[in-house]
Parts: sequence; structure tokens; C-alpha cells
Amino acid sequence: MKFTKIIKKYQKKNLKISGKNMDEKFLKVGHLTDIGDKIEEALYRRKVKFASPEELKNIKKPVKISTKHKLLLEIVENMYFEGLEDKSHVTQMEIKNGKVIIPLEMPHHSIPVKNISELESYSDMGIIATEWFGELEAENEGRLCTFVSKGYFLQGKGLIPAGICSENDITFYIDENNEYWKKISQYDFFEYEHIKNTTPEKLKELYPPEIIDLYDELVEPLSPGGKRKHDHPLRNTSIWMAIPGGIPPQLIVGIQCHKNSLKKIGNLDEIQKLFPNAVIFDENHFVYQKEKSLENQEYNNEKL
Repeated sequence: MKFTKIIKKYQKKNLKISGKNMDEKFLKVGHLTDIGDKIEEALYRRKVKFASPEELKNIKKPVKISTKHKLLLEIVENMYFEGLEDKSHVTQMEIKNGKVIIPLEMPHHSIPVKNISELESYSDMGIIATEWFGELEAENEGRLCTFVSKGYFLQGKGLIPAGICSENDITFYIDENNEYWKKISQYDFFEYEHIKNTTPEKLKELYPPEIIDLYDELVEPLSPGGKRKHDHPLRNTSIWMAIPGGIPPQLIVGIQCHKNSLKKIGNLDEIQKLFPNAVIFDENHFVYQKEKSLENQEYNNEKL
């Protein structure tokens, strides 16, 4: 299994984990089930917080992860493992007159990066949930999930194509036409909560039983901040998505990097080797290096 190779590769390395609302930390990657005890502790604290004096008498502090919760975590793991091994067709981003064309709702994810070594783990694992590193997502919005946005919400103008690039960030663009992405994007936790709040009778039509169990028994109780993200179509949170587990690296088909950032990060060829399916472009959408045709090209699953 590819993930076994990943753990072996990184077992002695502390990887830098950071985000827009997360302090920089150095952590080791492991299985989602490794965080089980922290999850049970968080669920226990939440029950205690809202329990009546009478209910408190019957709430026992957990000793270890429950069998049911462990099985639900394994569902998330297996979904991500399936993605790592997936070889369905990857569609290259369109290039016209030397510039990348970004579709209106193309999913993307930005990270702060200072050097090339920080990109290597993304090329192996893709964009994964914080919980793979033994930490619960700090904002309580979508635990056990990884976050992307569809398009870009500009105040006063509404939804526009993404492509606004900070000098200190790199933005990954995800292939929205890929069959595996189409599958996992249907499980967006924020949209699940929206449907549950508005038309709960549709849940059984739209989601398999195991996803309903996962969200109702684990993700929702752990993620009170994520229940209303899709309430209003004109809020910036309406374009946010929370995907369980993570997004495999072969779905990264675009990397936007500011010219000044590229100078700090390093060699362009090295970035291209790490992300063979991606076209790399600057803050003005101009392509740094025209990507070779992806026709008959398979993602290199043996690079580990």
C-alpha cells in the first residue's frame, strides 16, 4: 500500500504543518486511528459542556477509542487510500496565449511555503486533514476533513474565478473533471450540514449510510463551527468545502506561485518533478514552463 511507504519515508521526519488560522507546528504523519483517544476526549468534553446535572451522572470518561468510532475512522482512511491508488484520467489545465485559464468554480487550496522541501510531502500525500498528524483541526469547522474553495468570493462582486495569488503562498488547483474527485466532492461536509438543516429527508437519497454515520456520530459533534457554512449563497463561506480524509496528489493539476516566492522556494524543474501533472504559473496566470501533454501519461505511483 502506498501509504505504508509514505509513513516509512516520513517516520523520522517532523513535517511543518501550518495554515491561515493555524500556528506553525512540526509533526509526524500517522494513521487516523492513532488520534482516536483525542477524539474520544473531545467528544466527552462536548457532552459534559452541554449536559444537565442529571445527564452528567451517566457520562463516563472514555478510556480508549470506541469500536464504532474506530470503524468510522477506518472508513475515512480507506477512502483516502483508494484515492492514492486511483489512476483515473487527469485533465490538464487549459493554456491560452501563454496564460492558464481558470474555470469559475475550480477547487483550490493555498498554503504558506518557504522552501522546496516543504512541498515534497504534498507531492507524496496531497492535501490531507490535520488529524493525520495527530492534531485536531483547531477551528472546529470540519474535523477529519481537508479544506478547499470553489472559485473565489470577492466582496461586492460575488463569485469570480480563483487566481489572486499572495506573495507568501502557493495555491494548488484540483482537477474538477477527475472521476475520483467527483466522487469525494459529493461528500462535502459543509454541504451535508446544509442539506441536513434545510431538507433532511434527502440525506438518505444523497449519501451512503456509512457517510451519514461518520458525519452524525463523529464529524458533526467534533465540528460545531461547520454547521452553517453553506447557509447563504452570497457569503464567502458558501464556496468552502470540507472533504473527508484528504485529496490525493495526482489531482493537483495547477500550482500558482508568485514570482518573488519562486525565488525563495527554489528550482522550477524540481517543483515540476514533484508535481508531474501540474502546470506552474505566476500571479498573473502566465505559465512558467509549458506542461507536456498528459495524453497517455500516467501519474508516477512508484516515486516513493
